[in-house]
Amino acid sequence: MSLRIKLLLVVSLTILMSFSSLVAFSGDEPKQGGTLDVAVSYGNIHTLDPHLSTGVTPGQAIEQIFDGLVAIESGSLDLVPEVAKNWIVSQDGKTYWFKLRKNVKFHNGEELTASDFKFSVERLGDPDLASPQLSRINLLKGSQAYKEGEADEITGVTVIDDYTLRIDLSEFSPAFLYDLAQINIVPEDVVKEMGEDFANNPVGSGPFKFESWRRDSIIKLSAFEDYYAGRPYLDNLNFKIMLEAGARQAAFDSKGIDFMLANGTMYEKYREMPESKVKLLTCAELFTRNMILNFDYEPLSHRKVRQAINYAIDNKALIDNILRGKAVPAVGWLPTTMPVPDEDLEGYPYNPEKAKELMKEAGYEDGFSLEIMASEGGGGAYGLRVVEAIMPFLREIGIDAEMIVRDFGTASDLVGQGKFQARMYSNGGEVSPFKYLEIYFNSERERYAGNSWGYDNPEVDALLGKARTTTDFDERMEIIAEAHKLVTRDAPSWFYNYNKAVAVVQPWVKGLVANPRDNAFHDYDNAWLDK
Repeated sequence: MSLRIKLLLVVSLTILMSFSSLVAFSGDEPKQGGTLDVAVSYGNIHTLDPHLSTGVTPGQAIEQIFDGLVAIESGSLDLVPEVAKNWIVSQDGKTYWFKLRKNVKFHNGEELTASDFKFSVERLGDPDLASPQLSRINLLKGSQAYKEGEADEITGVTVIDDYTLRIDLSEFSPAFLYDLAQINIVPEDVVKEMGEDFANNPVGSGPFKFESWRRDSIIKLSAFEDYYAGRPYLDNLNFKIMLEAGARQAAFDSKGIDFMLANGTMYEKYREMPESKVKLLTCAELFTRNMILNFDYEPLSHRKVRQAINYAIDNKALIDNILRGKAVPAVGWLPTTMPVPDEDLEGYPYNPEKAKELMKEAGYEDGFSLEIMASEGGGGAYGLRVVEAIMPFLREIGIDAEMIVRDFGTASDLVGQGKFQARMYSNGGEVSPFKYLEIYFNSERERYAGNSWGYDNPEVDALLGKARTTTDFDERMEIIAEAHKLVTRDAPSWFYNYNKAVAVVQPWVKGLVANPRDNAFHDYDNAWLDK
């Protein structure tokens, strides 16, 4: 049984989702004790201050050390209570009242109260801190004045008493609770006392407390005995910095680590092994690999041409041969693990004859030339190899494609200026389906701010505007599904795939589930060892 108490008392905020692609592993009665060793592969960790960190690498440890008011559940993307035991929302969706749990302790034994949350939010907004997470508080009333030094507090966060908070937004946001889930609460007294050293010796209220950190090597955590949801099953949790794939695989095979993320070669190896030897946690992660098509390039301004490109390319063959099966074919922009009711969306199955018909109908029976900009990166998942592989498919329908190699920064600058024809890329990372669409396909957004295509569809704009003001979750998902169907029909990209996130775990590790947000993040307080 999960250690986290998931009492969703606000029905309108409940997300009802079922992911058949998520693989959960459960065993018999959980056992207490043991050490779980996790390989960290994305890069080195430079800070453990949750308000100064960015990216997955430090987040793996930070999520175990700190809590927020609410959390995003690993296996389902459900929003669940954490330090806040429940909340209610005003009819217009702009005011929230949160009731905090009593006797939530920081690792130093002090009780966490509502004032610690207010301090944490205002610390994020402090211009002297220069937090990379500043945008998470943008919708709080008074945040702009505070960030600019014109106010002494963020008026949108009010401490009613030690266990009650009121949060006022400047406008309703469908993504507010998702952003709130990523604001970690820090202890005001400790932060003020430690200053900059807090980044090296963090104190939170999470299920595991900080023990030691050997730079570029290992972070050691231990079970927090007084965790509000109950002590974790594990005694210790170690994050080992292992950037070389060969070293990780050797360590896993020799039982030196218990958990690692798999690349394509590893996936190909371990998926053939029995569960008695290895277990895999797989899901479609929240990233869409695609080829961005510039609507300002005349041939690509025609919807039928863009649709033809999608029908012309055999996604499954590319995934099998280049990615060794480590991807999920895309049927549109939104990953299939999102709670959007468009299960019947078929996307663009491989159909070269239909592609040729569409090219003819669009007036491009004789084809045209196309420059595809690409960069190294993504482990080859959406880089040069993929562009080389799709060029013969495009040639079959008359498109003479040429690959233009640019470094990532240069390519991004050119896209932001609209000076490109097509670019191979990977977008995403947003848990909110609304933000996952709005960031990229709102016509009011500039290219550099997300709308790389120059996409402009008034119907989609109207639906996104409606979704932005719809407080009922299920109704909002229906609206987003309709917008998504239009975006898919418009084919602004070649929809390639969603990353199939694969975590490889030893057979004795129990209690973990795949996480579509990022398979590096897990609720390790639920993990236990059967050995």
